[in-house]
Amino acid sequence: MRYKIWLLLTAICLAGCSAGGFKLQVRFDDTGQLKKGDVVYFQNEAVGSVTAVNKTDQNKRIAALKIDKKMAGKVTDQTLFFIDPDPRENLRSAVVMVTGKTEGTPLKNGAIVDGAGRVFVFFHRLQNQAQEGLQEVLSQFDRFSQRLKKIPESKEFRQLETDLKSLAKKMAASGEAARESIQDELIPQLEKQLDLLKDRLKALGREKEIEPLETEMKKIRSI
Repeated sequence: MRYKIWLLLTAICLAGCSAGGFKLQVRFDDTGQLKKGDVVYFQNEAVGSVTAVNKTDQNKRIAALKIDKKMAGKVTDQTLFFIDPDPRENLRSAVVMVTGKTEGTPLKNGAIVDGAGRVFVFFHRLQNQAQEGLQEVLSQFDRFSQRLKKIPESKEFRQLETDLKSLAKKMAASGEAARESIQDELIPQLEKQLDLLKDRLKALGREKEIEPLETEMKKIRSI
């Protein structure tokens, strides 16, 4: 009953901004169960809604948002958007809006921006228990993960190995709760990308080049 009342209040709130709302398109690799009618939140308050979810030619997803025009000043090139369970109803998805560390430049109505990826979502969920330096660990993981999406030149593997060693040191220095979360949430993603890279290298007859990285991954797993 409470949730129905909340939905009614949200609908009234959103209806008030539907005519002159600030429109925005957010590009995601995957939108999961997000659908038209889901809520946009800012600091746990409903500030807009999803008006459509469409597929792009690049096999990505575009979530069209309509945000209360009173919030338009908060939407800048530093604002981040990510998909999370609806805080009011876990069976639904929602788009969460987070302001950046700097004010940034306001976006124009109808702008298209990239949504935040899984690494940011993971950090956002951990922010209350994050240890000093955890953000640096996650940033380094993100950079390393992006490099693995292409086939490196042979000379680049030494740098990748160095990056993994550095990542291991930073993980070892972080708190136990943060370490466990990294092992559960991030390392499986990294291992999957390493496996994909190994398959691509095997087709080129270069599979042995990845062996040092696999060795470092075993060390990280044991931390």
